Amino acid sequence: MQQWPEIRAEIAARPRWLLALGFDGIVSPTVLRPDAATVPEDTRVLLQKLAASPRIALAFLSGRALLDIQTRVGMSEAFYAGNHGMEVRGPDLTSSDGLAVSCRSDLVDALAFLARCSAKDP
Repeated sequence: MQQWPEIRAEIAARPRWLLALGFDGIVSPTVLRPDAATVPEDTRVLLQKLAASPRIALAFLSGRALLDIQTRVGMSEAFYAGNHGMEVRGPDLTSSDGLAVSCRSDLVDALAFLARCSAKDP
């Protein structure tokens, strides 16, 4: 790659980097069942080495629920954005989308309605 010397110089010049990665299909291989997604051991080792650097902060982004992505990755020093960014957590950081929280009961009612509809015979 011709640009590698310039890229290396740019990396060296910055005091800290944020490496933000998607989970499904990036950190975890794509799987047929979402509940089967895992971080391969060689990927986990690489992520832990990156996280050990004082110059790198890791973030994991997902449409999954925040607790799900945190549990699957399992790195306490990382930042996480779950539910497409509606929930964000990391070292000294917690944020939730206020609109989503305020609509929770409506969403629960809608889910119950859809579950009832899908349980009916066609």
